[in-house]
Amino acid sequence: MRSTANPIKKNFTEREGTMNNPGIEPRLLKEADAAKWLGIGRRKLWSLQASGALPVVRIGRSVRYDKQDLELFVERLKIEKGGTDG
Repeated sequence: MRSTANPIKKNFTEREGTMNNPGIEPRLLKEADAAKWLGIGRRKLWSLQASGALPVVRIGRSVRYDKQDLELFVERLKIEKGGTDG
């Protein structure tokens, strides 16, 4: 039995969010992707952003999170935690 799935449509869906180029990863992440990257919930992410602990990039009404800012946020937590133990 033949599959009726359209391979072109499937391929397009897999690339969605990567500027239609699988070789380029987006620098800015949507809220759900940023929360998933950090391993936290969307509400916690919003709380961090609202408190000023995590900067955001606004493009019109859209809110995005820079991967570099997420990495720096994690590094700051490591340094703060390491400094209080010793």
